[in-house]
Amino acid sequence: MIGKTGIKSYNKYIGDIPLGISLFTIERRITMAKILVYSDGMIEYPCPGCKDLHVLNMPGLAHHWEWNGDKDCPTFSPSILVRSGHYVPGHKGECWCKFNANNPDEKPDFECSICHSFIRNGKIEFLNDCTHELKGKTVKMEDYYKET
Repeated sequence: MIGKTGIKSYNKYIGDIPLGISLFTIERRITMAKILVYSDGMIEYPCPGCKDLHVLNMPGLAHHWEWNGDKDCPTFSPSILVRSGHYVPGHKGECWCKFNANNPDEKPDFECSICHSFIRNGKIEFLNDCTHELKGKTVKMEDYYKET
């Protein structure tokens, strides 16, 4: 982790009358790795296929994945399957496909999708049931920068 602290000061004036001097500290931490590991046992990584974040439970939590412990060249088991909208088993009612089609002027925040992959040795192997453009392809995980 790279820690960075900056101190900013500024004066505010109305005409020539100072309203006070504020001195405050901004503390930022920037994390860089292929994955981000939280203290509660959750792991987060950006998915280049569905262009969203995936969050995994680690041992000790319900429905967990095994992890080799390597942040730069991670391997998880079993496969990671993320579904949304009408692809979710048991889904009833309208889905994002229908909402987005009925509201063409609104920028869609979600879409119905499947993202299914293995992560092995720092590479994401997208399986053929994915609904995005990386289906059937293997890509290296990119460095993930997150300000925490």
